Amino acid sequence: MVTSAQKTNRTKREKGNPALIQNSLGYDFALLGLKAHESRVSVIRKAARATATRVNDEAEGEAEHDEMLSQIAASTYRLLDPRKRHKSAERAQLCIHSEEDLERQKLARTTMLIERPILVRAELVNSAC
Repeated sequence: MVTSAQKTNRTKREKGNPALIQNSLGYDFALLGLKAHESRVSVIRKAARATATRVNDEAEGEAEHDEMLSQIAASTYRLLDPRKRHKSAERAQLCIHSEEDLERQKLARTTMLIERPILVRAELVNSAC
């Protein structure tokens, strides 16, 4: 029989143990079909896209569909968060941006407006009615 003092000690060990925190991502890795400790951004994003596509094809009800897509988005977010990783190599890898990411950021900062305004000249035509 486990006493309450043993439960408290176990809880303190679990909170301070980074390996157990890492294991909490196990569901996220499994949901996206990834190996544990995968830290390549492109691989995680590709797996998330593939899983979302599969859910779009197979989900039966709208509520189930929305719930699964929400779980995929949350799992992807957690897996891409370097703060959730114990190993420094994994944290560093999650911070590396590809050229495509940098270009996407650059395009997001550009204005959607035309650089030079197009002047429209209108003339009133006097018409006899």
